[in-house]
Amino acid sequence: MPATFELAAMLIRPGGHVANIGVHGKPATLDLETLWTRDVTITTGLVDTYSTPTLSRLMATRQLQASGRRSTDDKGSQTARGNHENS
Repeated sequence: MPATFELAAMLIRPGGHVANIGVHGKPATLDLETLWTRDVTITTGLVDTYSTPTLSRLMATRQLQASGRRSTDDKGSQTARGNHENS
């Protein structure tokens, strides 16, 4: 959903990071002038199911921590998990 990516870009703190994974299916509009002055990092990537078993294993063995991240449900509602300091 472009709206969730746009919201994340609006809420990012100076020096923060936004990771956008997947395909929205529609364009997202970002305010680059504001983002440049905040010195943020935005990364993007596609998801394939090839790496799902590895991701599951890393999460199960706690080699990959999910705390401190924010996610959005399929209706666009924001769900906060853990410490928001890294969001």
